[in-house]
Amino acid sequence: MQLIRTLAASRPDMSAYRDVEGARRIALRSLARRYVELHDEIGELDETIGAIVEDLAPDLVTRCGIGRETAAQLLLAAGDNPGRLTSEASFAALCGVSPVPASSG
Repeated sequence: MQLIRTLAASRPDMSAYRDVEGARRIALRSLARRYVELHDEIGELDETIGAIVEDLAPDLVTRCGIGRETAAQLLLAAGDNPGRLTSEASFAALCGVSPVPASSG
């Protein structure tokens, strides 16, 4: 990450775009700046998702093997009507992963 931030803070000669080395430096700085922006945005959104999950279902995150992202996905799958998830089979059907019986004939 230090290398990326160093590239993002670099100041290449913008008039040297016709030179291969200059064009490479301009492109690397542009990519590094975008990467830093996206990295920071992902961090902010992860914090927001974590706060929402902690507010809506704090006991869900305390279970073994369920992190904030998994809990958020489960809350999204359940939607506004968690009553429709009465069993593992109903959850599998909601997710589209329930086995469909098929005959060989």
